Amino acid sequence: CCTAIGKFAVDLHVLANAGLLDDLKKVAPSTGTDGSNSNKEVILINFHPRLVFSQPSLNDFMSHDKPTWTAVRDRLIALFLTETHPRGILPDDRLQRNDELQHYALCPLVDAMYHLPAVIGDYTDFYSSREHATNVGIMFRGKDNALQPNWLHMPIGYHGRSSSVLPSLAHDATPSKGKEEDDKEDDETSMTYIRRPCGQLQIDPSHPKKGSTYGPCKKMDFELEVAFFVGGTSNTIGEPLTTTNAKDRIFGYVLMNDWSARDVQKW
Repeated sequence: CCTAIGKFAVDLHVLANAGLLDDLKKVAPSTGTDGSNSNKEVILINFHPRLVFSQPSLNDFMSHDKPTWTAVRDRLIALFLTETHPRGILPDDRLQRNDELQHYALCPLVDAMYHLPAVIGDYTDFYSSREHATNVGIMFRGKDNALQPNWLHMPIGYHGRSSSVLPSLAHDATPSKGKEEDDKEDDETSMTYIRRPCGQLQIDPSHPKKGSTYGPCKKMDFELEVAFFVGGTSNTIGEPLTTTNAKDRIFGYVLMNDWSARDVQKW
């Protein structure tokens, strides 16, 4: 498992094996002998960084609660500090003093292979832009009935296909080419290639009885969106998370390119 800091991918497994992620601390509420409430730092228990960061994804780490995420992040901040952080985090120079460890733990991002940060079990797509909802509504229902009344009163969210969520850069995702083409692209970033989806397309919108034909989408919609990964302890079925809980469940943010086959959807 890795995380990006500056221009480098930091190998968390290497740091954990070197002991740099041991004895992590979290802030916990405490009650004094006089009954007063305060916060104090305590050592994390039931968190084993060597095991957690030896996994091929961040799912195990994400299953812990936010104080654990914060403790790991604070330790990483400390390892790269040269002076005290505004939040009071003190520098930890063990990595900076160890050239050999830096060699194994730090990989330039330009040389790294990108993977999905987690195995995505479910994916909810929120319909949260009024302008976008109006444009799509015009496409499907016409200008006079573009925005449905319920859109203004509830968050619209629906399931997407998590199996087709892919990283934007992957060195092993390019189609096979001849040697000359490979040599020509040695210095170029390999991109993930996506096939244009196929489906049923209406033959003639003005004559619905003509039915449909099968073929590649001709009206692809490209949407740049902000997506977030949700973590923490799973809530019990029947006990929903509130909007107040949300800030403690958002593990991280990514940019997402959401593609929609509008002609297939419309038919």
